[in-house]
Amino acid sequence: MFAVACGKNIEIRKISDGTLIRTLFGHTFCVSKIEFSLDFKLLASGSYGKRIKIWNVSNGRLLRNIDGNRSFIMSLVFSVNNKLLLSGYDNNTVKIFKVSDGTLIRTIDGHTFWVTSIAFSIDRKFVAYGSQNNSIRLWNISNGRLRLTLDGHTNWTMALAFSTNREWIASGSDDNTIKLWELYDGTLIRTFIGHTQYVRSLAFSMDNELLASGSFDKTIKIWNVSDGTLIQTFEDDKVISIVFNMDDTLLISGSFDNTIKIWKISDGTLQQTIQYSYDFKVNCIATPSYAGLMTKKLKRRKNLVNGFLFGGFTSKFVHKIGPTIFYDIWSLV
Repeated sequence: MFAVACGKNIEIRKISDGTLIRTLFGHTFCVSKIEFSLDFKLLASGSYGKRIKIWNVSNGRLLRNIDGNRSFIMSLVFSVNNKLLLSGYDNNTVKIFKVSDGTLIRTIDGHTFWVTSIAFSIDRKFVAYGSQNNSIRLWNISNGRLRLTLDGHTNWTMALAFSTNREWIASGSDDNTIKLWELYDGTLIRTFIGHTQYVRSLAFSMDNELLASGSFDKTIKIWNVSDGTLIQTFEDDKVISIVFNMDDTLLISGSFDNTIKIWKISDGTLQQTIQYSYDFKVNCIATPSYAGLMTKKLKRRKNLVNGFLFGGFTSKFVHKIGPTIFYDIWSLV
């Protein structure tokens, strides 16, 4: 399944054929961000009305409202144990709430440059920020310390993606390039050149062999991660978001023409298009994430979950994107 924010409403649909399962009503302003919990039971939504809502996915029931915000909600993310919700705002702050009752636990400040993109590693150990000074900063979530600064782009970094093997981070920029970096020491591995306009979305395949990029040049490109070879190009509108499904056979994209498209990776065939009316503009899309699947797998290794995933830093997870970009797709399970 996946969720789509259309104006003030949220639709939950089947990924197989796009069938509408239910519509969630309640926001009085356009929805800017939606996010599934990692157990796939909850959906959080934030709007330009500065209110967060938490929904029961199975029946669409509104569980609670979270208020008290003075800035626009740019991002939402659940902690690994689904007990905390983090929200990022256009004033470069992050607030941490208890999911159970909406209590504000903490507010985090500290960014001196406008944050243009954000991503966090699948194990939630690191969070990366791209900013208007063209650099990428990688932070250790457990202690809040800056680990690496990655320099090399010549324009704003608008897209970030971690590989699922926790070895690399990819960055896409308004300089029309994509860069692949070593997560361990920040070494630049290679630069992917081929787009002719801004790169605004990136996604690794689950096996980390492919990297997909979406651009304002109205194309999606599929790259070979190991050598940087361009494998395929899909023609679309200005692309805002992309994600692979879990077996790496499909790619889902969201674009400026107010459509969601599902592509077959092997031959580039467009499998399905869902068109939305411009009266109900597609603001963002979401599906249950890779991290949710990985959390399920890691729960079978209880010592790892208790000693690593829940090692005292679940309250510091962050997901924030720049104020002009509100489309975001999370990987399928």
